[in-house]
Amino acid sequence: MYETEKEAKTNLKAEGWTVLASGAPDFLCYKFKDGKICDLLFVEVKKPGEELRENQRTYRWVLEGFGLKYKIVPVEPKTPIKIDPVLEKVFEGMTIGIGKDGVPLLDENKFRAWQIEREKELTKHRKVQVPEKDYLLQGT
Repeated sequence: MYETEKEAKTNLKAEGWTVLASGAPDFLCYKFKDGKICDLLFVEVKKPGEELRENQRTYRWVLEGFGLKYKIVPVEPKTPIKIDPVLEKVFEGMTIGIGKDGVPLLDENKFRAWQIEREKELTKHRKVQVPEKDYLLQGT
């Protein structure tokens, strides 16, 4: 769970919701009254200005189509990501300062963008190699 989601979960619990991290959307929240569920809310956590992905828009459309509550909760992350000083060169341009323990801190948005681009590159160059013979079964 991302820091933004953790913060949103804490805030929702403070409002009296029981929060389940369902993943589609991020949370399923409910409230009890007299031993029964009296309110239901689906929550998608986004950074301010971050758009819903296509599948998230579909979930919203379906849930609201059934008259269910759907809420987008904008949360600005408070805790920057810490990285090992050895990796600092790899993440050059992503750092936003130095933590109190001397560890460089990353900008979460830049780091996520880097992760996405790196995965695209790895996927593009990934090849599956199938050996012509199974040498393990042939013996010596």
